[in-house]
Amino acid sequence: MIEDGTKELLPQLLSRWEEAAPDAESMAHSLASVAVTLRAVYLMHQAAHWQTKGPSFVGDHKLFGDLYDATLDEIDMVSERAVGLGDPLLVCPLKTTQLALELLEAFGRECDVPDADKLVQLSLEAERGLLQVIASAMKGDMTDGAQNLLQGVADKHETHVYLLQQRLKKR
Repeated sequence: MIEDGTKELLPQLLSRWEEAAPDAESMAHSLASVAVTLRAVYLMHQAAHWQTKGPSFVGDHKLFGDLYDATLDEIDMVSERAVGLGDPLLVCPLKTTQLALELLEAFGRECDVPDADKLVQLSLEAERGLLQVIASAMKGDMTDGAQNLLQGVADKHETHVYLLQQRLKKR
């Protein structure tokens, strides 16, 4: 089980990928860890898009929709790179779904339907957790292309953090 989102996530994810695909290189494990974190963030934003309500519904619905739309292509690109540099086991749907669920729980997401501000706060924490995983992954051995890919993903998600922070300041 992955521990709460405030702790170092990458080592926890890496150990799980090393068990699932022991023949893959550490760079591929790192990329798979970023991909599964992206999947968890995507699911967080998508659920918030569906569940938001109240006076800020229209703006929040659009914000969450934009956030999860922007994340879907990144999951594909990072996952394909992990497979290309590693092993198809790194995209096993059972493993990625299990780890994404554990990350959602670590980020504090439950099956209740929180108020709009809480949905924004949960999405913000998930985005920060993703940036932590990306930063940790980039400290390891990476090809220039993999570094560039992750830097592009990080750049986009730093913007997501900004947008979510601005939304919280409006209240």
